[in-house]
Amino acid sequence: MSVTSVIMALAGIVLVGAILKPFSILVGIPRSGLLVLLGFVCSEIITGAGYDTGLRWYQFRDIVFYGIIPLLVFNTAFQLELDVLRKNLAAVLVFALPIRVLSALLIAVCLFFGINHSSGFPFLVALLLGGILTATDPDNLIERLNLHENNTRLCVILRAESLLNDVVAIMFFSLLLTLILMTGELPSLGAIVAQFLWISIGGVIFGVLAAKISTWVLRFTNHEASKNTLLLANAYLVFIVADKFLAISGVAATLVFGLMISRIKSEKLSVPLFATLAEILSVLLFFIAGMTVTLALFSDRWRAILLAIFATLSARFISAYIFSAAVYLSGNQVHRVSKHERSILGASGTPGAVALALALSLPVELPGWYTVQAAVYGVVVFSMFLQTPIWGARISRLESVK
Repeated sequence: MSVTSVIMALAGIVLVGAILKPFSILVGIPRSGLLVLLGFVCSEIITGAGYDTGLRWYQFRDIVFYGIIPLLVFNTAFQLELDVLRKNLAAVLVFALPIRVLSALLIAVCLFFGINHSSGFPFLVALLLGGILTATDPDNLIERLNLHENNTRLCVILRAESLLNDVVAIMFFSLLLTLILMTGELPSLGAIVAQFLWISIGGVIFGVLAAKISTWVLRFTNHEASKNTLLLANAYLVFIVADKFLAISGVAATLVFGLMISRIKSEKLSVPLFATLAEILSVLLFFIAGMTVTLALFSDRWRAILLAIFATLSARFISAYIFSAAVYLSGNQVHRVSKHERSILGASGTPGAVALALALSLPVELPGWYTVQAAVYGVVVFSMFLQTPIWGARISRLESVK
């Protein structure tokens, strides 16, 4: 395929993504779901006509991991309302860290005993799958319920929780994948914890240093385009340098970098620019994911998919109730979670772009990799076509009768 053909194809996908935005609101299905469906249909038509698209899921590992995730993480961190986040930081940390660890364990236990195949699907692989499925993406429900205006506090909590979930999920994924594929004797629990702390703290420190240097450099230019170009380049460099060369968490470094830079975004920094670029990459990700989906993936592993859907839904709603109870027992009347908000918290825990990216990153050497990938795809498809539309409509009705 020529360069011009590739550029035309990419431009066409982005154009269709823009057109699908209002249509998705009309039909009540997230645009990401429509893009996956469109990618799947296009792939079936092309292959049905006797052509090979040349697309294989394993080809997108580095493209997705190093080309899409850095900007998605940076954009989300950059757009967070820091004043609202500071007031609700304790709630976000509780919901995103200990409760999410509990969710991953619940999912892992359910799938491990449900599949009941310890050699082909060992517990560590089930735990890896549980970690992937905790990488949530609440944007579809936020957009459906217009939480930007209706409930800014809940919107910030969901986005910050999702951001931290993604960071922890990616770090957990990398560490656990290394342990599973290790051929020699496994390190002690203390060594594993020390390694996790090193990559986490190292990523945070590197992100702080990168933000300090970038802030200093920004003082020497008043040109908006130059400022935005510098930050965009640094977002990628921070991620890649930390992950590839320093062996620390690139996603943690990018998260901290984005949060610190967001404090100066009033100084001629274009929030819409980063949001637009992130949207373009998201459109391409979901369309390409649809082109890599096959019906055999669902028919071969339908039992694992159903178990994963049940486990993910159950873990999320259990987490929402535990979180509500923790806030209630703390005696904090200001941040008390209402029944309506608890429903939104429970319905918003759907895996999205990061979960798909991690599923595309699985090596074939991993025991049960096909089952893990099928389960992730199944839960993502279920959340886009059933969970978000149904729960979004239900919560909207409850709001209208309040």
